[in-house]
Amino acid sequence: DKSLSELMGELGERDPDFQNFKVSIPEEEDTTIRTKKEGVCRLGKHGKAPIHIEFQSFGYVHGAPSSKGWSHAQPLPPLDCREIIRPVVEPYLLKQDGKSSAVKKALNKNNNSVDVCVTKLTPQVEDALLEALKDGHGHAMPLRMTIFVGSELGRHRSLVVCEDSAKKLRSFLRTNLANKIDQDVSIGTRHPD
Repeated sequence: DKSLSELMGELGERDPDFQNFKVSIPEEEDTTIRTKKEGVCRLGKHGKAPIHIEFQSFGYVHGAPSSKGWSHAQPLPPLDCREIIRPVVEPYLLKQDGKSSAVKKALNKNNNSVDVCVTKLTPQVEDALLEALKDGHGHAMPLRMTIFVGSELGRHRSLVVCEDSAKKLRSFLRTNLANKIDQDVSIGTRHPD
């Protein structure tokens, strides 16, 4: 350990003109910081962000969630994928869930109906989020928003739509074009069935 006087001896004497010292930057150098995206990323960590959006799959055979009334916590009625996404999965895929690539491939093989469902759902969720922010939700008034997506068993079609919608919404929050979102938002999925 060195004493303060020894340290000062190593550093040298005090320079009274240190504030007047200017660093010269060559003019041909571009010092602006460029970003890939236009907006500020607003995708937050789960549990840390004041607003959490959860996509939850469910099976109609197990019962549907209540859709009475409207609130920011459940801004949309449950989305029914049974008629939108055809065909249902083949019998040999019934033991696998919607996270399996074979199930995703089987659901998308005919007419990209999963993408149709996702592109229908995601803008509605974005609008609900913007409405919640406009009404004052954020750090002062945290919000947990749940979006229900249902299919017959809740393991295949609805799970794929939940995962793909969450992925698309995360991408929307990362780019945050025109800085529409001014609070951090976390996105999650839940598949109880």
